[in-house]
Amino acid sequence: MKTYINKFTAGLFAILLLLSSCDSFLSEDPKDFLSPENLQNTDAECNMLLLGAISYWKTNDFERPLDFIAEATTNSVVNATKNNIMRDDMASLTWKDDNESIYKPWSLFYKCINASNIMIEKVPSAPKVSDERKAYYVAAARYMRAMSYFYLVRIFNDVIY
Repeated sequence: MKTYINKFTAGLFAILLLLSSCDSFLSEDPKDFLSPENLQNTDAECNMLLLGAISYWKTNDFERPLDFIAEATTNSVVNATKNNIMRDDMASLTWKDDNESIYKPWSLFYKCINASNIMIEKVPSAPKVSDERKAYYVAAARYMRAMSYFYLVRIFNDVIY
């Protein structure tokens, strides 16, 4: 009797799964979507874009690895803990691309550059923002982009522009 119930339940489940997996069920029609393409209309939205670009510099994944990179050649902080492969690599100056103290700042610099490029491209066409504020946001984005490239070149030498 149990096997008939189990087969019936499995069959019912399979039929329900097949009936519910059609294309119209999976299609979405978003009513409101926050993206860089529709976010540069007002001063508050442009400010949100700027804060988003700055936020890449304000994370522990960014600041702490940069401290390790700065201290790597001074023997002051990097050797503080033993048996830590990431720090041992940095102490011996044999940095690898999978070292998170190298990878995290690298990726966050490029994320900040991407956010800055979006601002530089989109903010000048903001309809509800004064020309003075547009110039301010574009200048701030150019500054964030320039500082990101500055640090990338200082830490990694030749980088992708």
